[in-house]
Amino acid sequence: MVRPGLNAEGQFAVTASTRRNTQYVLERTQALAGALWQEVASLHSTNGGAMVFTDHTAPAARGFYRVRDEGQRWKH
Repeated sequence: MVRPGLNAEGQFAVTASTRRNTQYVLERTQALAGALWQEVASLHSTNGGAMVFTDHTAPAARGFYRVRDEGQRWKH
């Protein structure tokens, strides 16, 4: 992940490298100890390359984020 931070609208956003035809999920948790991860965004990469993931519902308090690869879903 690169360039994590707040976008112009004050929402958390991060850019991540992706693979072609793969589904990705941005997840957030409030604490790393005993982490309960919540899905906040889901994107499908058709061509691969860099994609921006945005948490439109980020709380005011601190949070921890990860991008999870759900694997290839569509093959040509």
